[in-house]
Amino acid sequence: MRINRYNCGGLIIERTRETDVKIGIISDTHNKESWLIRALEILRGQDVSTLVHCGDLTDFAMCRHLRGFRVFYAFGNGDIASGAIALSLQQMNPESRADRALEFTLDGKRFFVIHGNFAEPLNRALESGNYDYVLRGHSHLFEDKRVGSTRLINPGALGDWLKPHSFAVLDIEADLLSPYELKE
Repeated sequence: MRINRYNCGGLIIERTRETDVKIGIISDTHNKESWLIRALEILRGQDVSTLVHCGDLTDFAMCRHLRGFRVFYAFGNGDIASGAIALSLQQMNPESRADRALEFTLDGKRFFVIHGNFAEPLNRALESGNYDYVLRGHSHLFEDKRVGSTRLINPGALGDWLKPHSFAVLDIEADLLSPYELKE
């Protein structure tokens, strides 16, 4: 549960929520520690406490930076230590989950998360119409489009050495996606 405080003309209003309204979405970190740290600082500054990582953290030691977040993690093709990643995330926050593909509900919205290197389950999720959001990584390219009633989001890659280092924040309540690009 999360308590949000709002200042309305000097009157402090508290609103209790079962989930976060804003979630961070990152992918394809590829052991680029400095980019991950910078993105997480921005997320913490926005009071984001739920993070969706669409895979390819790569080294489980990078998990230590995710402390303080509830993490939904979809294993990528570069995550050779998937068991260690899952264990690390669970030890830091028992609400965290990790698997090849994840389904969950936040703020009444249905999510499906997959790395994206397997086209069949990704396409099946998109075509099913069962999800409000399908989140993926793998291509290292930012993407935000509708497929029927489902919104497909790829935050791009934090660890790409050629393309912008990108991630996104999704305001679930407003259905507003804010992409971020980190500069050198």
